[in-house]
Amino acid sequence: MFRSLMFLTITLSLGLLACGGKKDDKDKKDDGPGKDWSAKAIKPVDGAIGEVKFTIDLPEGFKVDNQGDVNIAWRPDVDDYFSEPSVQVLLASIPAKTPEEFVQNAMLGKNDEVLKNEKTADGFWLEYATKNKGILRVSVQKTLGEKTLVCNASQAKQGGVPNFEATRAWLGKICGSLKSK
Repeated sequence: MFRSLMFLTITLSLGLLACGGKKDDKDKKDDGPGKDWSAKAIKPVDGAIGEVKFTIDLPEGFKVDNQGDVNIAWRPDVDDYFSEPSVQVLLASIPAKTPEEFVQNAMLGKNDEVLKNEKTADGFWLEYATKNKGILRVSVQKTLGEKTLVCNASQAKQGGVPNFEATRAWLGKICGSLKSK
């Protein structure tokens, strides 16, 4: 009887610990990489590539990841940023002249599907994703004065980009906000 009671107590204790562990794992998963950023507010940030000055709306908590002679890139200021959104603006040395040429310049892979491809008042707009929705990218080419810039905003996550359509719209707001300063 004592052994049975002891066995039952240990089994229940282990069961409760296991349930608690699963809850913690779930919480860690929600706090881990690849979050849904689509509701995060964006605000204007100044940028420059050489003498070309511009503004672009970015979420708070993004930092410059790379600044070169022809590009600047931002990413979230977190340790594990691989599955988080990123944004890059680059100077187009040979700007596309048609929406089809803009798609060619994007060098889509065989698993990529074009979701949107159109001419805009000041350039081109392209949205594409892998068939499994694990990679999503919005690319916008804008002519600003005498220079042409391309914004690429993307997110990738194994198992699919979270809240795909809302993230797609959010990335579009980011690149669509690019303007000369």
